[in-house]
Amino acid sequence: MGKEKIQKGIDNLLDLPGLPATVFETIQLLRDPDVSVKRLTQSIELDQSMTSKVLRLVNSSFYGVSGKISNIPQALVILGFNTVRNTILSVSAFEVFLRGGKVKTDGFDLNEFWKHAVGTGIIAKVLAQILRLPEPEDFFIAGLLHDIGKVVTIRLFQPEFMEILRMVEQDDLYILEAEKEILGFDHGYAGGCLAKKWSMPKKLKEAITLHHIPGSAKDDIKMTAVVHLADSLCRGLDIGHGGDILVPEIVPEALEVLEIDIGFIAGCLPEIDAEMEQSADFMTIFSI
Repeated sequence: MGKEKIQKGIDNLLDLPGLPATVFETIQLLRDPDVSVKRLTQSIELDQSMTSKVLRLVNSSFYGVSGKISNIPQALVILGFNTVRNTILSVSAFEVFLRGGKVKTDGFDLNEFWKHAVGTGIIAKVLAQILRLPEPEDFFIAGLLHDIGKVVTIRLFQPEFMEILRMVEQDDLYILEAEKEILGFDHGYAGGCLAKKWSMPKKLKEAITLHHIPGSAKDDIKMTAVVHLADSLCRGLDIGHGGDILVPEIVPEALEVLEIDIGFIAGCLPEIDAEMEQSADFMTIFSI
């Protein structure tokens, strides 16, 4: 890309689709610790598609309450505001891009991409729990959305994305190397633009933007490091596919900031396998 086209692409990133008004209102309400269950229910139920997806998600085995939640007030009381907020954000992010119009994805399997996203989220949550980090559910959402920038690129730069995939295969490159070569920016940057536009928390925006360079994080370096590890582990375990042929290398900074080593990660594998098996139905929520 020439400089002019790169700048135009960056400008386009700032005009990404926004969250539906009802979704944006709900997420804002969920940030208010004093908001009532009744008020939240009214907001969520304005969007029937969101309501049905949220109920399907919260009743998946992933949350451990399979078949027990029949309405939004129950979901809010049983799971808590934070979990429901993250569920809505998950639903909305993928709905806007994957359902918001036909996209050309030759050579890029959206079902496998979704599996990689979910797998990374689950692994990030397990690592956060084992490391006794606060709000492990937030680590799940950071892992789930870490590669959302790739979907942004698919929607805005389809021909270039096809070329990126060809370069990855032909030249044996990491996808972010090919992105920088062809677009002038990578999927972390694109995802960060989306996170900013949608007013996501700073630590979530940071984890999305810097998951390949966790040592650069400032707001929550541990979250970014965990997502980095989860991404590499997910690829190494062959859970879904994010477009890369190569498995991302674990950078030493990620281990250092969490004060762990490779042996620690190996010890987490049985728990990760168990959680992946329990969460199998979550993988099917967004089958394309």
